[in-house]
Amino acid sequence: MIPKKKIVQNLKILIKNYETIWLASDEDREGEAIAYQIYKTFNISDKKYRRIVFHEITKKAIFHAIKNPRFINYNLVHAQQARRIIDRLVGFQLSPILWKKINAGLSAGRVQSVAVRLIVEKEEKIHSFVPHPIYQIYGIFKNSKQKETFNAKLEKKVEDKNKMKKILISCINSIFTIKKITVKQEKKSPLPPFTTSSLQQEASNKLNFSIYKTMLLAQKLYEKGFITYIRTDSTSLSKSILLEIKNFILSLYGKKYLYIRKFSNLKNKLSQEAHEAIHPTVINFNENYLDSLDIFQKRLYKLIWERTIIGQMTDALFEKKDIYIQSSHFKNFFIYTKKTVLFDGFMKILNKEKKEKSNIDILEMKKGSILEKRKIIAKQAIKNCIHRYNEASLVKKLEQLGVGRPSTYVPIISTIQKRNYVNVQKISKKTEVREIFILKGDSIVKENDQIIKTEKNKFFPTEMGILTTNFLKKNFHEIINYDFTANLEENFDNIAKGKQSWIKTVEDFYSKFYNKIQYVKKNVNKINKERFIGIDPKSNKKIFAKIGKYGPIIQIGESNNKKKPKFFPLLNRQKIEEISFAEVLKIIELPKSLGIFEKKEILLKINKHNIYIKYNNKSIPIDEKMFFKNLLNLEQAINIIIENIK
Repeated sequence: MIPKKKIVQNLKILIKNYETIWLASDEDREGEAIAYQIYKTFNISDKKYRRIVFHEITKKAIFHAIKNPRFINYNLVHAQQARRIIDRLVGFQLSPILWKKINAGLSAGRVQSVAVRLIVEKEEKIHSFVPHPIYQIYGIFKNSKQKETFNAKLEKKVEDKNKMKKILISCINSIFTIKKITVKQEKKSPLPPFTTSSLQQEASNKLNFSIYKTMLLAQKLYEKGFITYIRTDSTSLSKSILLEIKNFILSLYGKKYLYIRKFSNLKNKLSQEAHEAIHPTVINFNENYLDSLDIFQKRLYKLIWERTIIGQMTDALFEKKDIYIQSSHFKNFFIYTKKTVLFDGFMKILNKEKKEKSNIDILEMKKGSILEKRKIIAKQAIKNCIHRYNEASLVKKLEQLGVGRPSTYVPIISTIQKRNYVNVQKISKKTEVREIFILKGDSIVKENDQIIKTEKNKFFPTEMGILTTNFLKKNFHEIINYDFTANLEENFDNIAKGKQSWIKTVEDFYSKFYNKIQYVKKNVNKINKERFIGIDPKSNKKIFAKIGKYGPIIQIGESNNKKKPKFFPLLNRQKIEEISFAEVLKIIELPKSLGIFEKKEILLKINKHNIYIKYNNKSIPIDEKMFFKNLLNLEQAINIIIENIK
């Protein structure tokens, strides 16, 4: 890598040898600041430089930018300076407070700490959540003129178990009649073109891409000239690209599929709108156009291309028929719904016209018809379940709160993991038993259904993340307050528009922040989170669970003894106040040998992320429950290794 000083020296020589210097960094705060720093560092005269911007790397866009140069926008520069200074003040002054009051090596950030707070508070809600069972009741009916049965759902879920049973009992001798049939049309509209955050969310949900991978691929597509600039919070499109889309839709699908929309009114109130929405640079292309892209780039490009086109197509039109079935013994209706596509509209391009799930002919069903009851089923569910954040839902929440900007979501999520405040669990399995009650004929049968709930790539706060967040909430509440952070972003936007002084913004922030820092330094005691677990039966030394430099640890022996204590990592998911003596005794056995397989030793080891098998220089994570419940032996370890090799 070439040293920075050498790069600066080389640029100085080049700049002296040219009459005109073109500054073509991005058209946002960071890009404008880069242009300004080049201008200042190399002392370029106003007559010599030209500031140009383009939102796509195409010949047409670059030539247009060269023909329309401008000067540096100092409002954007000042907005970036204000953000940078405030973020540095928070990081440089708050982090040492965490070192002194909690543990060395910790860090705080104006935005990263808010993201960690969201994850911590979500976990608190999950742990305090009291499951409240509800029952959805279904009826399986048959019309006398048809062979097929169909399922109808009771219009209201039942929260009381006894009431649910009474409904099932009342169905034994009930007569079920079609009370009414309603027919209405429904429309479904396409979503707007992609912003940075909506692209990250959709690629996560549809393609299973991390937001880092999405931005890496999108950057390559931008650099190759396939799409426009990728850091934007605008949903608007230029007149020229709208005309291309219009011509494409007319030529391929016809006038009835065209409906030009302006999505600019959907933008976030804090949107900078320095750029258009992310869209392809070419709308109509031949089959060889994408040959230079790899498979992942093609998948992301297709996602962007489709989203751009469908936004300018007509709504999909459905016919929705609802059949209301009344019991002779209670008021609520069972409802059977059938949707038919009348006009596919934008869905034509997505190939999402859903095939009918049922062959039931509603024309054969008449008001007043009596139906044959085959079964009535009540299925238990849990009301208002709380789900942890994944990358997509965390970005969505940050955007809703007005925290961060398109360019910051990837570094935010990366930083909070690197700092060990949160970790991502690839798969978290939990088995739940749900009740099912079935009325068949005159008898009710109860069954238990085992549901394996899987959470994939979800954020879990670590012990360190929880401890740091609680400290900041108590002592620096305004810094990680959602409204404060969003309002500060709005201040930066006002500076960028020339409506607010950047110096006054920094001064107003720092005067309050400085006083708080001084107060906490003098008046808040260091957190000493340490718990005595028990006595180690082998060494007869005391065992403690405590916070170490990099997170929670197990310590055998006291720190003030001449002989150094031994340390073992706790898993990030384990809490100091909850870990049992039996679990600690299992951990301090590690690493240990499980035996020999194919002349190589199988070791069982632990780090802060996983308990894992070490074999033939490979690390294979195992289910920690197997370890703590003494369910892992040599034979099972060999099976895990063989399965992993496959």
